[in-house]
Amino acid sequence: MKIKSLAILIVTALVIPSLFAAKLPEELKGKKVTTLPGAAFNGYKGVEKPKDADSSFGQVVALSAKVSALSRNNGTNFGIYDKDKKILCIRTIKTAEIPQDEKYHLYKIGKCTLVSPNSYFFGTSSWMLQYTLKKVFKANAAPEDNTYEVYVSTKFTGPDYVKNSTKENKVSIEAVYLVK
Repeated sequence: MKIKSLAILIVTALVIPSLFAAKLPEELKGKKVTTLPGAAFNGYKGVEKPKDADSSFGQVVALSAKVSALSRNNGTNFGIYDKDKKILCIRTIKTAEIPQDEKYHLYKIGKCTLVSPNSYFFGTSSWMLQYTLKKVFKANAAPEDNTYEVYVSTKFTGPDYVKNSTKENKVSIEAVYLVK
């Protein structure tokens, strides 16, 4: 049943992105946005999909303390990767850049042109958070039709990221936004 519900969420987010318009960060309102909810991400061992009252979606994708420890020293990477062309865009968020309030913040990853249906968004230096962009890619389209400004809404918690925090070390993704 969980897989069926997740599939419905993914299809709804991709086919009817206007349903998620109320959840858009202020900086993105009034723009053409494809919203990819964190709860729809693929995950590997150590990846959780907890409920999160701080998220406007109610559920997120998160890396546990053990996995997030892989990225705390050198920063946390987010970007778009293509299996044939490799990294298309990437941003490293250094620990010193992280707001100390343990809330979701919007980070611009960069401008990116998807080059094939084999592209996916990745999160954290471990690359354990992934979201296929197969349904977003437009085959036989002009490059500008597959070009997006990429943003991620993420929250960092715990003493590895926030000084004097008593929360568990965790990197949570609320959503990825592809903006035209």
